[in-house]
Amino acid sequence: MNKLCLAVGMSICLGLCGCGDDPDELFMKCKVAETSGEVTQEQLIDMYKAAVDAGSSDAAVYMAYYELTNNNLPGARAYAEKFKNDHPVDYNVINGVYLISDNLNKENAERGAELLSKAAKTNNVRTYYPLGEYYFKNKDYEKAVVNYELAVKNKDFRARLPLAKIYMDNLVPVIDKESVFRMIYQEQHDNSGRESDILLAKCFINGWGTLPNLEKARNLVKKYSSRERDLEAQFLELKIQVMNSSPEISSAGIVKMKDFVRMTNYPDAAYMLYEIYSKGLYGQSKNEKEAVHYVRIAQNYGNTHALSALARIYLNGIGVNKDENEAFSFARRAIEVAPSDDEAAYLIGIMYADGVGTKRDNELAYKYLSQAADAGNDDALYRKARMIQEGRAPSVNENDAPVIYEKLAKKDHPLASYQYGDLLFYGLGVTRDVNESVTYLKKAAMNGVSEAMFPLASAYDELGDLENALSWYKAVASSEDINAAEAAARIGDIYYEMHNYAEAEKYFAEAAEKEHVIGTENLGRLYYTQGRYEDAFKAFMKISKSSSYAQTFLGIMYERGQGVQKNDVYASEWYDKAVAKGSVDARYLEAQLYMNSKTLPDELKSQVLPLLTENACHGHRESVMFLATTYYPSSGNSEMGYGWLLYGARDLGMTDAASMVSKLQISRDYLEKAYEYAKNTCGQ
Repeated sequence: MNKLCLAVGMSICLGLCGCGDDPDELFMKCKVAETSGEVTQEQLIDMYKAAVDAGSSDAAVYMAYYELTNNNLPGARAYAEKFKNDHPVDYNVINGVYLISDNLNKENAERGAELLSKAAKTNNVRTYYPLGEYYFKNKDYEKAVVNYELAVKNKDFRARLPLAKIYMDNLVPVIDKESVFRMIYQEQHDNSGRESDILLAKCFINGWGTLPNLEKARNLVKKYSSRERDLEAQFLELKIQVMNSSPEISSAGIVKMKDFVRMTNYPDAAYMLYEIYSKGLYGQSKNEKEAVHYVRIAQNYGNTHALSALARIYLNGIGVNKDENEAFSFARRAIEVAPSDDEAAYLIGIMYADGVGTKRDNELAYKYLSQAADAGNDDALYRKARMIQEGRAPSVNENDAPVIYEKLAKKDHPLASYQYGDLLFYGLGVTRDVNESVTYLKKAAMNGVSEAMFPLASAYDELGDLENALSWYKAVASSEDINAAEAAARIGDIYYEMHNYAEAEKYFAEAAEKEHVIGTENLGRLYYTQGRYEDAFKAFMKISKSSSYAQTFLGIMYERGQGVQKNDVYASEWYDKAVAKGSVDARYLEAQLYMNSKTLPDELKSQVLPLLTENACHGHRESVMFLATTYYPSSGNSEMGYGWLLYGARDLGMTDAASMVSKLQISRDYLEKAYEYAKNTCGQ
């Protein structure tokens, strides 16, 4: 009986070992012994070694993987040389793992990854975990995740924790946090240890994939926080205290955390203090100086989220001088170290979109905004919709923008609520619905989107809800909004229609101060109707270069001597200016002036008929009636005037002209000839 039989025991050896040295028989006996459970691991390894010595390449494969599991890479590779030809796939696995562990020679590591990838194509499950490790080390997190997930699926649970870390550190987007939490929970149950305990505690602290439970988190952390060098556990215990619902306990925790940062510069603790002071959390007041202080510590000592925070700080000038170039630099570094950080992607996306700190680049902007939006960043999704709406998104249907706005608006996103409400109000890309627009515009305005106030006021105005319309118009008028003057002018209109002339004057004057032309016109008109001619004159003069309405009134006031000394020459000049801007009223008034003035040259009377005729042919009813009842009768040609009456009745639908025609005592044939003359005149 050989030594192996003696070592294993008589009962087993008789059934398994025989005493032959045939390598295949020895390997089979090893497999039977392995499943029998009647030998120790040490005895089993001795059996496999004997089979290897006898020339079994299958046993060599077993021993190679055994040594690999025990991190004896040279030993594993030595066994691999014994089955290089018989088991090429397994040889690639063992040799690949050996080579990727070479931290000094990049070419060796790359060659190792090639061998493992080649083996992976044969569905060799032993390749997935080492490939995951290789890609993780080289920061190719997407490939790492693919291989880690395959490893877990094939029950290589070594991949559970590194896979969970990638997801929890947001190195790749996570779709199902609950599944990741369950994986961590199972690992902690199967192989409880510091790493699984800490990861599970983080889930309970942050409500990551599960409901928050600070008590469970504390029980997991406390066994490690007493260790002097376990700074992560100490930080988590302090974080749990800060998050306590008791203000006293929370406040004491913040004090301890500040001391902890002062003594250790622990980056995650510094970043948490930044968040506390930048947002005013846990009963603390916002403090920009403190926030900037702690985020710099966090960034200096390796917290990747701090890079995004500093990008936002410099972008908006929060506690520092605004510096767009510095902001872009931090955002670019953030996306480099954390490619899946949605905040970093959002910030660099908007900077490319707006050309802030860098050249404007629509393609890169849309790429990063899409990445952030896909990760659940609603602000990024909103900016993505804006790019689509503005026609700046590559190969995207512009009709997608209203769909995105609606989706975000229903989630109460303020800016999207404004955009969607605005589209509804004006009927742009959607069916116009003023009532529905009020819902979203009000939501936006109530959440601080000042741009929503004017269309909201306009919507209420159109619906006849003057109380709400006035309220929102006044809010706009008192703001720095671009529509402030327009809002003041409309308030004046509403009060004027309500015969509240004092309030109308107040808001017309406010609009005039903001250089709103129509508001100033209405102020002048109000003064004029009240007989306050000097005030009216000043108002009209203020806009006399741009407003034909004001120019017409100035002509009237000079013609009549209202607020100024009567002067037909000046009146004619102002009418001319208004006529040059297309005012038909001024043309009509100027014709009357030329006909009736006693101070203007008589030759100007020759212009009366052309002026009135042009107006009449453009449908100016007063000119039609003036031609019919004043001009032609005064020139002794009343019959021609009757032709204009019939033109007004038939072509312009003037009831007063029709009434006068019905009372005429004139030959019908002659009247028709006069009508044809008038009609032909307009047709020339």
